[in-house]
Amino acid sequence: MTDPRQAVATERGRYYEDPSGGPPLISVTNVLDHSVNKPILIPWATKVVTNYVFEQLPRITTAARTGPEEIIKEIKKQPNLAREAAADRGSRVHKRAEAHLLGQPTPVEEDTEVLPYFRQFLKWVAEWDLDPAKDLVAAEVTVANRALGYAGTLDMLIQLPTGRTPRTRRQLWLVDIKTSATQPSTRIWSEYPLQLAAYRYAPTIWTPDGSDAPMPRVHGAAILNLRQRRHNLIPVPANRRAFRAFRSALVVAQHLQEAETTKYIPLKPPTRDDAEPLRRAA
Repeated sequence: MTDPRQAVATERGRYYEDPSGGPPLISVTNVLDHSVNKPILIPWATKVVTNYVFEQLPRITTAARTGPEEIIKEIKKQPNLAREAAADRGSRVHKRAEAHLLGQPTPVEEDTEVLPYFRQFLKWVAEWDLDPAKDLVAAEVTVANRALGYAGTLDMLIQLPTGRTPRTRRQLWLVDIKTSATQPSTRIWSEYPLQLAAYRYAPTIWTPDGSDAPMPRVHGAAILNLRQRRHNLIPVPANRRAFRAFRSALVVAQHLQEAETTKYIPLKPPTRDDAEPLRRAA
């Protein structure tokens, strides 16, 4: 995940500040994090903790004798630390790919952790015979739907040679990059179509100068899975049906976030004076 200009981190997750001065808009990923069940996270967190304990077993055994509370806190933090590390790596891969697409300079010192993923990205560009100067329409742009109250940042709008005739050979696709150190390059999670549908059917693009531009009509949406040794471009059904599902998730996320700030007051039993009129009325 990158850091768009209008994005703001809050206690309730990421929001976007509207350049036109409207109310904050909840991010697409924030919606999905709040309202879409992700059962894979439980076994993943268990695996992270188990691996950490086995790797640190002698030290953990010793520390547990003198300060078990502290070592338990340390173990509990490992899934969050692993998630943050993966998100940071993914963000660096995104930035490196974006710089290549836009022809921007890159650091002289190569990021060795990012390099395997970026090489797979370059292979994808070469295999699809892409010329960013001609085929790239937009990279890392924020789209918004003010009417529904959400915004999000898509990775790229790019022309791909997927048409059947010379006249329609290049077609506009919405492509989102996903990275993972453990999942296969064919892995598609159920929330991906909802995420891309939210981008696809957002009516507005926020340009760098803060003005609005219309979201272009795209032929299709796809996930570009980048792994250390493999890559795959996989179309996903980011269609109207997926968009309806996202809108339902949006309603759930907005409700849950409002509930998180609601102050609930316990109901107290009636006092003797309060109960007397009720008995007379009966």
